Amino acid sequence: MAQSIVYKYYTIESAPRQGFNQQWRPEIIIISAKGEHGTTMRHFTIEEVSYPTEAEADRHGVAYGKQIIDGKVLGVRIADPRGQVGRMLYLQYKDSEISSAPFVVRNTRPEQWRACIQIISRNNTAPSGEFIDERRFYATEHAAHEAGFEYGRYIIDGHLPAGPR
Repeated sequence: MAQSIVYKYYTIESAPRQGFNQQWRPEIIIISAKGEHGTTMRHFTIEEVSYPTEAEADRHGVAYGKQIIDGKVLGVRIADPRGQVGRMLYLQYKDSEISSAPFVVRNTRPEQWRACIQIISRNNTAPSGEFIDERRFYATEHAAHEAGFEYGRYIIDGHLPAGPR
């Protein structure tokens, strides 16, 4: 019952597999749009859950793929069609976690980095979501990480009227 859907810049291909216990596990492949750097694919199997029918596993696999693309699965990043994604670093601040994954903006010479962060608020006291600091470029990945963490602290403290991208 495999299905393929287009979501944002990506294609999610779902192909659940049946385990020994006759339960179905969601299995997906996320494919980035073809670009100047080619096509990238990431494979995900959700081992923690299983469903009695293939259709349910299919539906949940696609939903999980959308969460990954939206940056809502902590610690999972996929190739961003905007450019090269840097290393992911984490920072605990107040009751929130800030994940920083800067990316290189395509076709910039020399390379220019943008700060991209994800905030997860443990007690819903701060905005949660993915934010990109569109105000400036950075010359290095390290500088973009530092700026991203600073941007995240300002958002959590309520100093910037930021919204998820």
